Amino acid sequence: MRWPYFNNKPAIECTRVKRTGERPGSEGTYIVRLSRENVRRIKARNGVYLKVSQGEASVLARLSVDETLDQETIRIDQTLRTALCLERIMQGPGKKELVYNPDGSGDLAYPIVIQRSRFRGPSLLARLVKQQYLICRVHNAMTRDMEKPIARLKEDSMKVIGVQPGEKVLLISENSRKRVRLRCLALDPGIDVPTETLTATWPQPHPDALCEDQEMNLPWITLDLQTRLKLGVEPWQPIIVGRDPLHAVALEFTTVAMGLALSALGGAVVIPESLKQNHAWIPLSFIFVSFCLVSILICLKIRSRI
Repeated sequence: MRWPYFNNKPAIECTRVKRTGERPGSEGTYIVRLSRENVRRIKARNGVYLKVSQGEASVLARLSVDETLDQETIRIDQTLRTALCLERIMQGPGKKELVYNPDGSGDLAYPIVIQRSRFRGPSLLARLVKQQYLICRVHNAMTRDMEKPIARLKEDSMKVIGVQPGEKVLLISENSRKRVRLRCLALDPGIDVPTETLTATWPQPHPDALCEDQEMNLPWITLDLQTRLKLGVEPWQPIIVGRDPLHAVALEFTTVAMGLALSALGGAVVIPESLKQNHAWIPLSFIFVSFCLVSILICLKIRSRI
């Protein structure tokens, strides 16, 4: 086992892949499990995010310590194995592990490289609302969406992360420190992805590993060039997609806050006459504050749809 460094962070190589069974601490995302010794070597702690790579393919995953593993072995969720272009089916009486051999006789083309990620994990707000994430494969934007800051997902993917058409999603990539927020629309079910344009312009990175059955592959997300540049990703690469928690809270807050603002306006009406005569500025201040609150909420509502 070699101990290389990438981006000034220690990295390890594992030569054996097993599937995850129990998934402690998953909390709506995907995990990898390492031995206690490997966790110490990469200077990590339970629950942090790791960059897991095989060749040119890489993905983000949350760390979970497994005391039963040795230093050569890593456990990986099936979705992560798909993102890394590994064999997906490792259940039942079939194959239980994938092995890398330097002579090329193993199941893995390259060893699995693991290091600490620059991504610090979901925000406190995302954890409070129990954010659910998907790992999606990037597709170039449809022709009608060129130069538009929008993302498109299939309807079943939108249901999984809890967004409605027009609401915003949060896009996270290991290749960029930026988290991009975009309005999300449904992908036309009549469009077959990946399209011929994608396969002709951007060849598949691991054509032998990508399953022809689309139900077994990662869901697709379409992004325009500017968004891909911000995220530092190319078509076919995986990214993490979730509901934008700020947008979700704002939608709920505006409904409640609008009622509070109207209550404040009503309070100006029921102020006793004696108090109005002695302090004429009180009802005016109630009306002014209510007007400002309603104006701000209307602006926020409009901006949330852009």
